[in-house]
Formats: sequence, structure tokens, C-alpha cells
Amino acid sequence: MRLNEQLAVLEEALAVLVDHDYAFLDVPGYFNVGDHLIYRGAMAILGRNPYRCVYQSVVENVIDKKIAPDTVIVMNGGGNWGDTFYTPFRSHVVETFPDNKIVVLPQTIRYFDPSGLERDAAVYARHPNLHLCARDRASYEILKKHFSSNHIYLLPDASVGLCDLLPKWEDRQQGKSLFIKRNDDEAAVEPWEVPNADVKDWMSILDDVSFSRVLYPYMGIRKIKKMTGADVMKNVANKYMTSVIIPFFMKKIPAYCQRYDKIYSTRLHGFMLAKLMEMPVEYQDTKYGKISGYYETWFK
Repeated sequence: MRLNEQLAVLEEALAVLVDHDYAFLDVPGYFNVGDHLIYRGAMAILGRNPYRCVYQSVVENVIDKKIAPDTVIVMNGGGNWGDTFYTPFRSHVVETFPDNKIVVLPQTIRYFDPSGLERDAAVYARHPNLHLCARDRASYEILKKHFSSNHIYLLPDASVGLCDLLPKWEDRQQGKSLFIKRNDDEAAVEPWEVPNADVKDWMSILDDVSFSRVLYPYMGIRKIKKMTGADVMKNVANKYMTSVIIPFFMKKIPAYCQRYDKIYSTRLHGFMLAKLMEMPVEYQDTKYGKISGYYETWFK
């Protein structure tokens, strides 16, 4: 399935799911570029719908009282569903807003602790209007087996919303390749060497594009917020993230990739970014099969 076909599938689904003004409660407040691509793609799709985004926040800044009972709550997609730091927050939202429609955008799901899976399934089952989206077949099977009390869907990753918004690659024969190589606990098991490639992960790419210029003011805002605990500073931090940092990512990261003839990636969104820019790309799977799971579901 081509990217524009994946986009059409997701657009059609979100037009039905987000049927009122909405709040986006987990704007990425960290600097994994892939999750920002997902957020920005989702907002691009939702922005073409007739409903307004009345509130958006990173996890640490959410002010519950800002969310009215008739507001649809939208939560970001990605790969943070399972044994991750996001699990308590997602459960908190489900328990705190029983009268709101909640939509969790397409996720890769993995649990290593069966008790965690059982606990989350029990919490989610009590919500009468919870809509859960998987972005690969294996994750969808988990939803079918353990979250059947909720509304479940198999949908493409929300980064496809950037289909027509990112610059297209120009073949300038620059003789350079970029290897986006994750260096965390999801790193590929088998070693993969790419001769003569510039080897980077997201943070080293951000260093190369002088991210510190916009990062330091944000850290100052967060420090003041922590000292005062004031809601106004939470709002300032949210505004800075959505109006300064995320636009910086959307401008600088694609331009950086334009320096290269080809991308190699062990990150799903290194692969997706290349596809969105129509760049040559090869991937090696992560330890948990995240890239191949998505590829087999949507690109075959």
C-alpha cells in the first residue's frame, strides 16, 4: 500500500473517531524525533476536519480542569504502549475521564510483564467509550485478545499525515549515506555496519542542527515551572513546545536528510521519514520487530 493510500485510510477513520472538539493530551515533551513526526502528522490530518483543538499539552503539564466532558481526548501514537513510563499516564487519563470519548492513535504494543497487560486491560475495560488503535497486525491481535471490551482498530502510523508536507528528496549524487542507528535497549540484535555512512541517532542529528539554541529557553521555562508549580508556566511550556520546538524539528530534520543520497535505519521513523521524502532507504529491524511489523502490515 502506498503512503497516500495509507493516509486515506487514516483520514477516513479519524474523521469518524474525532467527532467533536478535541484535546491532545500527550504532545511529546521529549526529543525523540519519531514521536514528533507522529504528532505533527496527526495534527495535520485533524486540522483538515471541522473540529477545533481546544487544548494540547505534554504529559507533565496536563491541567485536568481544562477538559470538558464533551471534549474528545486524543492521545499520541507510537511505540510506548506496554512496559513503559507512559503506561501510568494513559491509565490515569482513562480513569479520570470516564465521560469523555478517548482515542489512542495507532501504537505498537508490547508487554513483557503479563500482570501489566492484565492490569491495563482491566482499567480500560471499565471505560465505555475508549477507542484503541494498533499500527501492526501483532499489536492488533493483542487488542483483539485482551482489549475486546473496547473499540479496536488497525490503522496506519499517524506520520503518514505528513505525506504532502515534507520536502521531497532531490537526487544530487552527493556520495554520502546517513545511518540512523538507535542506541537504546531496542537496538538491533545483529550488528549492521554500513561502510562510509555517517552514523547518527536522533540526538546527534539534533546536535548537528544546533538544537541547543531552542532547547535552552525551554529548559529555563521548565525550571521556572518546577519552582513555582504555576499553571501559567505549564501553559507557557506547552506553547513553546508546539510553536517553537516542533516547527524546528519539522524544518531542520528533513533539510538535514537532504544532504544524503540514501538513508539506512534501525528506527521505524528513520525509515518512515525517508519514505515520506521519497528517499532511497534500507532498514534493519529492531529487537522487537517494530519496523518489519509495520512494513509487513502496510507496505506489502
